[in-house]
Amino acid sequence: MALRVGVIGGGQLARMMIAPAVELGLEIRVLAEDEGMSAGLAATAVGDYRDIDVVRAFAAGVDVVTFDHEHVPQSVLRALVADGVVVHPGPRRSPVRAGQAGHARPPRRARRPSAGLGRGARRR
Repeated sequence: MALRVGVIGGGQLARMMIAPAVELGLEIRVLAEDEGMSAGLAATAVGDYRDIDVVRAFAAGVDVVTFDHEHVPQSVLRALVADGVVVHPGPRRSPVRAGQAGHARPPRRARRPSAGLGRGARRR
């Protein structure tokens, strides 16, 4: 039996997962927000990804859950994990938390010195 991967969100990323998943022998199931989404080929459910009951019903039919966008509420992801659902990335490891897109800063060691700090310049 193929591993069933549930993708919350029916956008372009979910659509791009379909062909590689088939090649790897995985079964992709998609919870799309609306009919006619990009990943409609694999959509097995249509519903609101913010509604925990909708997401729980969807998750019951898959082995692992992931998502194609960062808008899935952390509370929904935490509830799935509490229910024993395998979620990757998990709630604490989400790449960008909803409402914070565009606010990420590179780690301190990766930042470049400001224009006023050239060779031999001293920091205060």
